[in-house]
Amino acid sequence: MKKLVEEKNTDVYGIDISESAVEICKKKGLKADKGEIDKPLNVKDDSFDYSICNVTLQMVMYPEVLLNEMKRISRFQVISFPNFAFYKNRIDLFFNGRMPKTMIPNHTWFNTGHIHQFSIKDFIELINFVGGLKILEREDLSQNNFLRKIFVKNFPNLFSTIPIFLLTKV
Repeated sequence: MKKLVEEKNTDVYGIDISESAVEICKKKGLKADKGEIDKPLNVKDDSFDYSICNVTLQMVMYPEVLLNEMKRISRFQVISFPNFAFYKNRIDLFFNGRMPKTMIPNHTWFNTGHIHQFSIKDFIELINFVGGLKILEREDLSQNNFLRKIFVKNFPNLFSTIPIFLLTKV
């Protein structure tokens, strides 16, 4: 949020379930309130150009409510999440018979906020279920070399680690 304010000279507003996260924002001069993002928000329709859900969708109880709220309050939606269908996760689950640790370093399956483990294909299915949203762009944080970029572009569900989607309401 601070980076957006400093680099884009824009107005931002954050919502977080953690009181300490809200306090940190306020100490930095940012607008933030405590709240649950997967429940109806006390925000007027079309209040923002963009709403951003950064690596949080898998941690909310009702992702479909979150997407509907993002669609209601903003023209564009930016969403990123860990793709649990990433090939290393599949290999780990297949050979070790355990939840993969590559997506959640320094954590085990029981001490994360992850409620929903899902893939890019699952996310697209969710977008279609919610309706009224269209994918404009998809990128990936792990596209760090030419070969990886080709694999991610052609087989995103298998090779993308953290996809970032830009959506718009239709």
